[in-house]
Amino acid sequence: MINNLIIASSLVVIAYVCIYFLLKIINKTRFFDRSEHAKDVMTVLVKYGIWGLTLLLILDNIGVKISTLVAGLGVGGIAIALASQTILGDLINYFAIIFDRPFDVGDHIDIGDISGVVTKIGLKTTRLKGQDGEEVIIANSDISKARIKNFGKKS
Repeated sequence: MINNLIIASSLVVIAYVCIYFLLKIINKTRFFDRSEHAKDVMTVLVKYGIWGLTLLLILDNIGVKISTLVAGLGVGGIAIALASQTILGDLINYFAIIFDRPFDVGDHIDIGDISGVVTKIGLKTTRLKGQDGEEVIIANSDISKARIKNFGKKS
């Protein structure tokens, strides 16, 4: 019992150290300079991922059969993914926009017959301010499928 407690404590310390160093790397990486939101999303993914793995290791260490739990999480993940394909598609396309950088906030772009200045790149949608001042909201998956003309920063 004492050995399990020592191992569990060690796993928690290792998790803290891993999170600390990974967050330092994320904060120093110039890749995320463009989007504070992408940095925040990556930070949450790292924290939850490491804590989830740590919890599974601790449960395995104290004798809980985690194979059933992991299989259940896998099946649950597939069910959630199938139920939310559109949202997950927009999320994946958000990362494609952030990583590929076809445009930035403040750029004047044309997407098909829509023209405007990018005001926000969100997880599900991107917002443009049209030439008449109207706000145009486009799903990120639609942007990924369309031809984009980027005219750069609007003066």
